[in-house]
Amino acid sequence: MAAAERQVFLDRDPEPEEITAQFRRLLALARERGSAIAIGHPYPETLEVLATEIPRATELGYELVPVSYLLQRPGELPE
Repeated sequence: MAAAERQVFLDRDPEPEEITAQFRRLLALARERGSAIAIGHPYPETLEVLATEIPRATELGYELVPVSYLLQRPGELPE
């Protein structure tokens, strides 16, 4: 059975500054490891931070994929 473990919990602290810090931690881990998994809640603060941070991450070359992609192709990231 395929399994994955999250590395970052985005909104344990629901303050926007903390969510932003956790998202940036996610990017740093992904850069170091090749991929990283985050989870979070659909809180308004979380969605607002993601609306800002995801486009920035994309501009920096990060690609967000569903966890299922990582489970189906371990060690193989999309181009």
